[in-house]
Amino acid sequence: MLHREIGASRREDLAAHDVDLWVVPLPVPESVEQTLADTLCEAERKRAAGYAVPIGRRQFVASRGILRLLLGSYLGLAPESVKLVSLAQGKPALQDHRAMFFNISHTDGLLLVALAAGMEVGVDVERVRPIANAPVLANRFFSARERAGMEGGPDAFLRLWTCRESAVKAAGKGISAGWDAVRIVQRRRDEADAVGLGEDCHIRLLSPRPGYVAALAALTTHFHVRQTRTLSLTHHETFRDIA
Repeated sequence: MLHREIGASRREDLAAHDVDLWVVPLPVPESVEQTLADTLCEAERKRAAGYAVPIGRRQFVASRGILRLLLGSYLGLAPESVKLVSLAQGKPALQDHRAMFFNISHTDGLLLVALAAGMEVGVDVERVRPIANAPVLANRFFSARERAGMEGGPDAFLRLWTCRESAVKAAGKGISAGWDAVRIVQRRRDEADAVGLGEDCHIRLLSPRPGYVAALAALTTHFHVRQTRTLSLTHHETFRDIA
């Protein structure tokens, strides 16, 4: 079943303003994690080995391996044959940068992978949780207009945070370089624009699973989420079928 779901999703199926969003529960089983690790390049394996905390290593291996799995399926390549590079500010991209655009984000228990054919994208996800000193942080990082839009629930701060971070990631500016320049202007309950990047950036606010909030940004005035799919890698045999 999962093989058919991914196999039916190809790069040529994505129109210029389409985005596919994949939702992946974490962690994956150890048997699947090892298979994912086998798809990584030497540089990625060295990076994984450099994590001092095991959970950080596991998240990196799973997220990078799943990214390779999905990109390989869309591009008709084996996962280990996908060539990845780092752009300015460390944003990962395909070596053939214009072949496909993507971005990933993970938090406690969940990974999101956004795939697009015709525009740069950025995604950010957060588990909903109490944020210590949220009003203080809001005053420090967000404008008065942005803070006014935060009324409406305990997840409001995290929704605004994910909007800002997804926009900066889409622009490839890096958090340190682009954060202060960006302002989020909410257009509808689930849509916003980021201004201050020097180019158009539209944002969709998402709830990928209960207990999580996310934002998906693209460098355009509008885009369409073509599909949101859940990929549950629960068995080694399932992974082999997909790959």
